[in-house]
Amino acid sequence: MKNNEILEKEIEEAIKWNPLLHSSAITVTAKGGVIILRGSVDSFAGKYEAHSIAKKASDVKLVIDYIEVKFDERFSDKTDMEIAEDVMNEFKWDLEVPDDMIKIIVNDGWVILEGELNWNYQRVAAKRAAGNQAGVKGIINNIRIRSD
Repeated sequence: MKNNEILEKEIEEAIKWNPLLHSSAITVTAKGGVIILRGSVDSFAGKYEAHSIAKKASDVKLVIDYIEVKFDERFSDKTDMEIAEDVMNEFKWDLEVPDDMIKIIVNDGWVILEGELNWNYQRVAAKRAAGNQAGVKGIINNIRIRSD
């Protein structure tokens, strides 16, 4: 198992070179395989990416994510209705997302996805597509997968 300092540096380097996280200010703390991320990013996609980077590092057992999404001024006043419309439009263009089977709820920038799909890749694609929209602070993916 890597020591804490090596693990922290490895994750910090991966975050530093990720194009989604170019303007982020994220600190990494490691303690016995537990990683704590703190700081801020400018999009939900950036938050998700930082979490994924930490989770993929070897010897990581758990990631605790305290990263805040702070938008620049262009997106800070986006209404829930505008966010919902953007997510719906993105679903229509994404061939992996069956948009007619997903219900979208937006509350204070948080997107809640509900419905029932046939495949997990569709569930993952819906979360990815919603998370790429400006103004999204977080996603709760309540989409269920049908079992035959």
